Amino acid sequence: MADITKSTCVTNGSVELVETGAADTQTFDILKDERTCLVLINDGASTLSATVSKGTGISSVNGDLGVEVAAGKTTIVGPLESARFKNMSTGKVTVVLGATASISVAAIEL
Repeated sequence: MADITKSTCVTNGSVELVETGAADTQTFDILKDERTCLVLINDGASTLSATVSKGTGISSVNGDLGVEVAAGKTTIVGPLESARFKNMSTGKVTVVLGATASISVAAIEL
């Protein structure tokens, strides 16, 4: 399991998007409720499947969130609901990827 380095936006400013090479399972922290998005970058030749795993919060009963990213495309997921996806004991969200070759991920906090 690897951590995704989150890019934090600033009002009326800019921030560099920090891309992380993909691992089977990755995590990132959520500090601000409903203010974090996941970016999936698929430079591969086939569709990528990804799962944002349910957390331990009150809305975790809504389950995992499955996402598909077409070959050569970038998809933004979220903003993610912390009550659904955050593990309340670790403060992190877990993302599971179906493939890792030619894939990059990033997290953006708004």
